[in-house]
Amino acid sequence: MGKLLKYLALLAICVAQAAAVPITWVLSGVTFADGGTATGSFAYDADTNVYSFVNVTTTNGSARTGATYHFVCGQDVPTCIGVNPATSAIYLNLTSNAANQTGLPAFSMVFTPALSNIVGTRTVSFGLEGNCSNATCATATPPTRLVSVGTVTAQQPQPTPIPTTWILATTGIMLAGLYSWWIRRRASATSF
Repeated sequence: MGKLLKYLALLAICVAQAAAVPITWVLSGVTFADGGTATGSFAYDADTNVYSFVNVTTTNGSARTGATYHFVCGQDVPTCIGVNPATSAIYLNLTSNAANQTGLPAFSMVFTPALSNIVGTRTVSFGLEGNCSNATCATATPPTRLVSVGTVTAQQPQPTPIPTTWILATTGIMLAGLYSWWIRRRASATSF
């Protein structure tokens, strides 16, 4: 019985790992007051409160030039301070991966309501792009610009066929092993 429980526990872990799919959020109509725009996407997993696959680009406007962001301040960049991990679903702070952020571009967005693992649209209720004031990017310095309008929309996560196939194959092998073990156990119990 102990082996059976171990096999079932392993199967449950495999299925749980396959179910965790971060939601991809796409910026739509995000426009700065100076005429620049922000486009791109990022993934967010509300179960783990982690951002990933960040690819956001801002364009030139009258107040400042655009930049490309691939890193999350406080997550990919451990030196960043002033970020509360408990509120990550509300705030997204983007920077570079440099150890010293002083003078480098940073882009912060606030989402209303907070991001989740449910597909839908959220408003970018506040957004600011500027330069980091210090090594840890605690605040932004000019030139800065504010987001005047925009949303992020969640895309339906696409299932990945390879892990699903792997899980089905593993389940089949495990069930065959369990059946073989059960037959041997039964045969040895009746032989006494």
